[in-house]
Amino acid sequence: MNKRLAAKLDMYRSVADIRTGANVALIGSIAALNDSFTSHIATIAMIESLDLARSGFAVGGAAAKTLARTQLESSMGEVDGIITAYAAATSNADLLAQVNNEISDIEAMADETLRVHATFLIGKIAEPGQPAALLPYGLSPAKATLLGQRYTTFHGLINLPDERAQQESAYIQLIEAQFESADLRLDLIMDKLMRQFRETQPALYLTYKESRVINDAAGGGGGGGGSSSSSTSSESSGSSGEPSSSSESSSSSA
Repeated sequence: MNKRLAAKLDMYRSVADIRTGANVALIGSIAALNDSFTSHIATIAMIESLDLARSGFAVGGAAAKTLARTQLESSMGEVDGIITAYAAATSNADLLAQVNNEISDIEAMADETLRVHATFLIGKIAEPGQPAALLPYGLSPAKATLLGQRYTTFHGLINLPDERAQQESAYIQLIEAQFESADLRLDLIMDKLMRQFRETQPALYLTYKESRVINDAAGGGGGGGGSSSSSTSSESSGSSGEPSSSSESSSSSA
């Protein structure tokens, strides 16, 4: 992982660290925000595991696949349960027969069986009318997106090419996809939902803003003053003081 991405990952960790102490209850009071923090923390773990695997350690590759499978199982358990409840409530016996799996059933599936069932779930929740029909049962757009992302990561790991160079390239693509999803989650969900604390919990909001600063570890060496430059995902001008896109490239100001 290059220095720019490592610096961004440090920012991700700073954001994750906010959900501690009294902030747990505050963040938990907004379900979508709490879910996003949970997904954000899982993404950090996946990036770390994938980067370890990319570095060439055999145990790293196994760990990455295990983590990817565990995360996929978690999302599948939620979605399978949601569809099961919907099928039961609507007396859809055919659909009920295709889901209604216990968590232990999903965890016991072979890789290929897991892949096939994940594909079924993704296809089912994407059918016309289904997103709206399943929303009252708890299937938010964020959960649907997360299932797809976790499936893509798992599928990529169980289908790695044999050649080492191609494997490293595949890992890099998977890592970049994790960063992309994390940036979108921060920019479009977490930044926006944290606005609700701007007046009611200003200390929490300020802490969040500060956590979104990216230390510019990739900055070029300047004079011998030893000061570190940084880029920030917060707006440096304007009166709103609101976090802006974390996907901006890091650049140090002179």
